[in-house]
Amino acid sequence: MKTHVISWAVHVAAVVLSVIVPSATLSLADASIPTKDISGASDNPLVKRYEGSFIVSYDSHAFAALRIPLSPLKASATQGERDGMNNRVYRPERWRSSPNWWCWS
Repeated sequence: MKTHVISWAVHVAAVVLSVIVPSATLSLADASIPTKDISGASDNPLVKRYEGSFIVSYDSHAFAALRIPLSPLKASATQGERDGMNNRVYRPERWRSSPNWWCWS
């Protein structure tokens, strides 16, 4: 009987801790409403920002890889092929990768 009471107490303590610990962790998150842009952030001069919005996260890269399709997209040759989001896969017959996408050789 004693072991059942101890086992029950351990189970209850585990349940209570599983509720309290994540709640305490979430309370440490910064949930404040932004009042200005983060330091070092800037807008792209080609894109207009919504009035009243703030930059809360910022990352800058010198360049990024890009694939440009040079033909219409067609269903994948592999029957039933799906991507990571369970969408059917379509690919162009011809494409060019950056940074040399302007070289048509």
